[in-house]
Amino acid sequence: MGKKFTDFINKMEEESKKDKKGFNPEERIESYRNLVNELYANIDSWLNEELVAGKILTGVVPITISEEQLGSYIVDEKWIQIGNARIQFHPIGTILIGTDARVDMVYRSKDIMIIRTGENVAGPGDFIEVEVNGEPPKKRRSPGKSVWKYVKEGHRLSYVTLDKDRFEDLIIEVVDGHR
Repeated sequence: MGKKFTDFINKMEEESKKDKKGFNPEERIESYRNLVNELYANIDSWLNEELVAGKILTGVVPITISEEQLGSYIVDEKWIQIGNARIQFHPIGTILIGTDARVDMVYRSKDIMIIRTGENVAGPGDFIEVEVNGEPPKKRRSPGKSVWKYVKEGHRLSYVTLDKDRFEDLIIEVVDGHR
């Protein structure tokens, strides 16, 4: 090998080590599982009255998901049963742009993304910085603490904080189709 090529290989190897430094796949997977379980605990607390009355049934099933940087791992998929409607909360992953966690709320062919992002993040546009006429992008506000939000579709995607009232509205929307 020539010196130029050897230097190139060494440089690439060093950059690869820097990229991997501090990244622990097992920690990332465990953090994701904890976030997903937190979401499921929120769902159970929001539905507590109906669960206690036996009007809603709920449970979890372990599934395997696979992410390129993490490989395959097991995480729980939650389901809730309301009458004949069975809504699933399907974990998608953690190596995503703009979020540390995504779980899709699925009923038949309807699908709503639930993501973990900053409380001050209003939509995907908050992650885009554009230089205009050589001017540096404006300083963005802090994303704030991490919270669960759902992705609301419209002429623009927006992120809406998930709470009990909004969660109940989402159930009605996915089951009745009023979106």
